[in-house]
Amino acid sequence: MRIASLLGISPLFLIGSLTASTTPISPLICSDPGSTTASPSDATIHANSCTDFSYQFPNSPQPASGTNNWLYGYYPGTLNPATFLPMTQVTDQSGNFAGWWAVQFNRYFTSIDAFGAHPNGLFTDYHIPPYCDQAQFQNCSATGGLDPRSPNSPDSATQDAVRRYVVPTGVGATLVDITLQVQKDPRTTDPSAHGTTNLVILYSGGVATTLITLVDPVNFNPNLPGAPPTPQGIPQPVLTASINNVLVKPGDFIDFVMAPAVDPNFNNLSVDFSAGTFQVDTIQSVPEPVSWGLAAAGLLLACIARRSQLQREKTTLCRSRILRPSWARRRLSSARSEARRRGSNFTSFIGGSS
Repeated sequence: MRIASLLGISPLFLIGSLTASTTPISPLICSDPGSTTASPSDATIHANSCTDFSYQFPNSPQPASGTNNWLYGYYPGTLNPATFLPMTQVTDQSGNFAGWWAVQFNRYFTSIDAFGAHPNGLFTDYHIPPYCDQAQFQNCSATGGLDPRSPNSPDSATQDAVRRYVVPTGVGATLVDITLQVQKDPRTTDPSAHGTTNLVILYSGGVATTLITLVDPVNFNPNLPGAPPTPQGIPQPVLTASINNVLVKPGDFIDFVMAPAVDPNFNNLSVDFSAGTFQVDTIQSVPEPVSWGLAAAGLLLACIARRSQLQREKTTLCRSRILRPSWARRRLSSARSEARRRGSNFTSFIGGSS
């Protein structure tokens, strides 16, 4: 069964407005969603899926380069970036942006907001009003729960929720560090709840490369060591995976994929029961080795130039000593003695070594 909040999808945009003294449902809930901006012309990458989330409305269809360089969509039935399809913004009954993106949300659970996502499976639940359509799909239930028509329900479909980052054109080929953090929604308490499989896929030049695979199961142990405390439900561990020095090029896609679990108890088909999961994705530019090499070479050349300059000054001074007549050398010696008597720095006075 699915709890009334749809496990963190429909109300998540409200959680970000909680006061600092309120214990958040998850430590992955950032305090400032939508507070940063980015553009396709950026020369460096400092991407964060929560702070970069845009509440711009209307914003459908999405621009090709994304909003703040992010696109929100899904893979329909196959783990293939080439099949990526965009989501649309969900509105409330007054026509205002509800704070998340989805795929026909009165039928499927596939959705993304600033704080996490939810995939859809062949084995799925009823929908809670008002996000259902009883006339067309007969899928409304005040308490949710398993749709017994699964896996042949009108709502049955394997859909992976995908947060897609579009590498800016201004960066050129560059190296990035990528980090993925996930936590099963702690409000998940029903024994039928399922976890998710989370992946990071680089899609470059039509070639897909899986960089990270992170399975996030459901914990039912209320005393699990290391799990952060939560004001509701059962503590769930925060799982983190990262990869460094990934080469990306302008226009590449980095897909953060949340796929439903595949369960042998359900004919090895996808299951989305209570599959809401908190998620934070970050991408950071790293200095390229060539940059450090150029900096070191520059310092070396500067040192060589300075050494040459000092050598020339020393040579000039030596020549002046040799060429000066005896009376000039006596005057210089006298001036040197007088300066020392007064405590001045004679070396700096003549501009070279004494």
